[in-house]
Amino acid sequence: MRIEKGTARTVFIFPSLNIALKIAMFNLSSTKKLLIRIIKSGQIKKRLRDEFFLFTCDSKGTLKKYLLRGITENLNEYIFYVRHRKKLPIQPTYISLFGICNIVKIASPLRLSDEAWRMWWSNIVNIIGCTIIKDPHIFEKSENFSREGDALMFLDYGSKKTQAILRTHGKKFFNFYKNTGA
Repeated sequence: MRIEKGTARTVFIFPSLNIALKIAMFNLSSTKKLLIRIIKSGQIKKRLRDEFFLFTCDSKGTLKKYLLRGITENLNEYIFYVRHRKKLPIQPTYISLFGICNIVKIASPLRLSDEAWRMWWSNIVNIIGCTIIKDPHIFEKSENFSREGDALMFLDYGSKKTQAILRTHGKKFFNFYKNTGA
């Protein structure tokens, strides 16, 4: 078993079973600090309402982000896979257990040299353009992709921003890499 940590999820990889478990993380220390600030503000009801109804899970420094981002990303990833598995080469997400845990097919991440990665990154920017600014961190590492046969597979697609980029530019992006043999 191998363990990889992301910003919202921890991944437990079981090569012998050919699966990985993506477990939602909860940032309890940041939640505690934010709750203390909310209590000290004297506007508990208003601030809690704002935290849960006004902000999204991607908003910086919110209760939703600290408590629900991992669950949201797991659910988003599963739903996106079910809807787009035939259209885009995305790593299979077999099941989501209420967003707390996703069971996914494992893959060997791409590992490129620094020089190869700079060229690859340049091509990503050329294909996706300024849209990449919306969610650049997913595209910053070759380890977020794998190869399955001649297909380039996307491994981490739980963010709504990443999904928007994939819906808009996915086929063009993946076809480019299929044709160039990245």
